Amino acid sequence: GETLGEVRAFLDALRAVGYTMSFDVQGLLKSALWPWLAGVPRRYGYRATREGADLFYTDKLAPHDLHDPNLPTVRVFQRFLEPLGVTAPGPVEFLLPPAPLAAREKIAALLQD
Repeated sequence: GETLGEVRAFLDALRAVGYTMSFDVQGLLKSALWPWLAGVPRRYGYRATREGADLFYTDKLAPHDLHDPNLPTVRVFQRFLEPLGVTAPGPVEFLLPPAPLAAREKIAALLQD
């Protein structure tokens, strides 16, 4: 029906772009399946995925542990590109703007309780 037509249209749109590579850092079946269905020729992902997503990759990278307390997740994902010759320029910084005064005062009041 209508859903099948939408899926076909989506796959046609993906194919029309002409992607040559996909990178699946999630390692989930749903994220591995779409590039495969779209015919992307090089599909990178981790080996030993829990949902069998690695069956759809052409290039399998060493498994990773997202729960390693000594390795920030952002670093795990940076390592994903190292086999391709892409390295991170340095430590990742997440800069947040200062919280407004009203928000800081509310937090301070909540912490006092």
